[in-house]
Amino acid sequence: MSSKLFLALASIISLATSLPHTPRECSQAMIPAVIAHPQHFNIYQSASQPNHPTDNVPHLDLHTNITRQVVVFTGIPATAKTCSLGWRQGPIGTRVFRVDDSGLVSSRQLKAEGFPTWTEDSDVLINPTTIAPFQQGSEFSAGMDFTFWDQPDFSAPATHGGPSVKCEERIVVELAVNLNNGQDGRVFMQDDAENGLFISYS
Repeated sequence: MSSKLFLALASIISLATSLPHTPRECSQAMIPAVIAHPQHFNIYQSASQPNHPTDNVPHLDLHTNITRQVVVFTGIPATAKTCSLGWRQGPIGTRVFRVDDSGLVSSRQLKAEGFPTWTEDSDVLINPTTIAPFQQGSEFSAGMDFTFWDQPDFSAPATHGGPSVKCEERIVVELAVNLNNGQDGRVFMQDDAENGLFISYS
């Protein structure tokens, strides 16, 4: 190596070591957290039962023009900025999941403030009459399609995204299947460690 080249390299190294060095922080993308296992309440659509007893069940069960549901999620942090509704299914060998005909599910978020709080053995009513004041200003929108996902072709676990919802520490959502689309159908899914609805938030 010539003396001129050696001096040039030495000069570059000296300059580099004399520059201020600020450690770079590794930025990590925020992974959404999940709240699952909401309370499920059947809301029967019979005109003869507008004030039916509370029917709290451990599963999703929607039947066109017969049964809607209200689901209540709790425990969402007050710091959450973005929230969305989704659902997941486990492997075919262990899941209890059935879709009859069309499984297009619509949802609308209900007002959480003042919404009845139900606990086991309480006499709180959750039915078409008691939820009506909390529906005001909220419209249904389609966002989750369960059709065919119960079939053997989809035997592996899967996670499905859904509509965005307003972040609140308590999120209340009303669900209906085949709302005003002229189709009939039913969606049934047991809520357990691998199956059911969830709220993802970040």
